[in-house]
Amino acid sequence: MLNKNDVKEELSYAYVHDIASKAKFFCEPKGKDRDSIDAHIEGYDFRDGNISTAPQIDVQLKATAQLDVADEGFFSFPLSIKNYDDIRNTYRTADAILIVLIMPDRPELWLDTNEEELVARNSAYWCDIKGAGESENKTSQTVYIPRENQLTPESLTTLMSRVADLDSITDGRPEDRGVIRNG
Repeated sequence: MLNKNDVKEELSYAYVHDIASKAKFFCEPKGKDRDSIDAHIEGYDFRDGNISTAPQIDVQLKATAQLDVADEGFFSFPLSIKNYDDIRNTYRTADAILIVLIMPDRPELWLDTNEEELVARNSAYWCDIKGAGESENKTSQTVYIPRENQLTPESLTTLMSRVADLDSITDGRPEDRGVIRNG
């Protein structure tokens, strides 16, 4: 039987898979997680204007019921130093983002089903920390995720369009990036 954290992990993948499917992208779990990547989101025959490519975004998935609102417009999430360093790496062949699924405190509210619908609560948010500075911390680095970066089929399509155009995920928009604060 799965423990509570295993269930969170599975639901976070299912949530991202559903968003990617709705946006008409593939979402594949990664077998061995040695480089802090849990899944790949890929476009096949993706067209953006006159460009036809197969963009890919690597994803580190996290889930939490403990939402810490840092200040207006952001919430904070503690990320292990290993995950932080792997995702901020500028030498990755594919862009990587952190996706955090915010879940209710009570597990019985995480998922509901009936004959008419499947309801997953609450929402997921993404941030790009590629190129962020080295952490002074030893075990974890707090990342501040913009609340406007809700993961939706539309926001995922925008991210994939940027990758297809060979732009950075944040496309020069610093407000989309996770904020890193030491100390």
